[in-house]
Amino acid sequence: MMLVRIGLEGHVASIFYCYFQRFEKTKWMIFITSSPKPPPLRITFTFHLINSANEIAMVVSEKDVTDAVKVVLGNHAVDCYPLPVQKVSAGGGLTLFLDPEAAS
Repeated sequence: MMLVRIGLEGHVASIFYCYFQRFEKTKWMIFITSSPKPPPLRITFTFHLINSANEIAMVVSEKDVTDAVKVVLGNHAVDCYPLPVQKVSAGGGLTLFLDPEAAS
């Protein structure tokens, strides 16, 4: 099982929508040198690793993440590009853990 967190603008792990690293298809981990959130230097899992998990659990704990949750549940469209969270794909299942604010 893989445990990940959905971030404010739909990022997963430290894979942000504005970085080319989200398209990595062979490496299991990548080095981020200019994260938009502190700290700027990070090591993170790739979707290649995340999606190799049989089951994935997502933790959502902020009210500002409700739009990303709607995208995950298929109740909201994104016009210009897919959010990183939309690239998460678990073969055995996806479980969301939401606090009351995120579930609103």
